[in-house]
Amino acid sequence: MAQSRWPTILASDRLGIKPLYLSDGADALRFASTLPALVAGGGVNTELDPVALNHYLSWHAVVPAPYTVLKGVRNLELGTVMIVTPDGKRTRETYWQADFRRGPERRDWTSEDWAQVVLDIRR
Repeated sequence: MAQSRWPTILASDRLGIKPLYLSDGADALRFASTLPALVAGGGVNTELDPVALNHYLSWHAVVPAPYTVLKGVRNLELGTVMIVTPDGKRTRETYWQADFRRGPERRDWTSEDWAQVVLDIRR
């Protein structure tokens, strides 16, 4: 098989709506947007990852990136671009990160104000 002279560019969306799963096999980097698709391609370690399982059971079915429930699969972090060059070198760059700081316009909000905003959003 001829080697490409172009890099492969993989990117995850900034909110994790559609994950990007990666598996580093002995012979290739595999990627897919679903775990079943990735596993169907073969060459993926499907043992349970104990760290991810702990997150899953502790945080009510939440497994934070880069972990997945499978040892041989990782999730590309939210808002990240990974470039794989033809020689196999990989670089990652975060292009977006959530800002969790309280803005000055909300400096004086009470817990009741925050609760009301959450209730309004749910409606």
